[in-house]
Amino acid sequence: LASPLHADTFVLDKARSHIAVGAKATTHAFTGVLKDFEVKITGVRKSLDPTAVELKWDFKDLDTDEPKRNANMLNWLDHGKTPGGSFKMTKWIRDAKGQTFARGDITIHGVKKQITFPCKVARNGNTIVTMGTARLDYTDFGLPIIRQLAILTVKPELNISFKLVGTSK
Repeated sequence: LASPLHADTFVLDKARSHIAVGAKATTHAFTGVLKDFEVKITGVRKSLDPTAVELKWDFKDLDTDEPKRNANMLNWLDHGKTPGGSFKMTKWIRDAKGQTFARGDITIHGVKKQITFPCKVARNGNTIVTMGTARLDYTDFGLPIIRQLAILTVKPELNISFKLVGTSK
């Protein structure tokens, strides 16, 4: 880990960044986009390796482009009691092939789980881009299978993709 004297702070460009959650249901697939979130990233300038990552969001900011589905999702998540989620990186991993992974704790619905997922960081001039994908099973967080009319089901596997664009200071 870098000492604080050699660490850079990532300054997010929200207009060029996104976090999306993909889901599949019995008859269709849909995507929710996180319209607002907070992220704090510090890392080593030369290697671009992050040393600390913290992400926080409120589920009211996850928009699926269908107001009724958004309202149902907030009820299902018990938004009044557990409005937000978070991720805190605990380890940055570079394997023998040079592939990089983030490991950390994600909290959803008040349940914390450790996840590891592939993640890449690249620099283009002054711009830094962090991209990755993660798969989650929402039942791991104490959430019930979503069913309507006894036959329509939202599969528990969720695909999260993100692209965080910014600069370092």
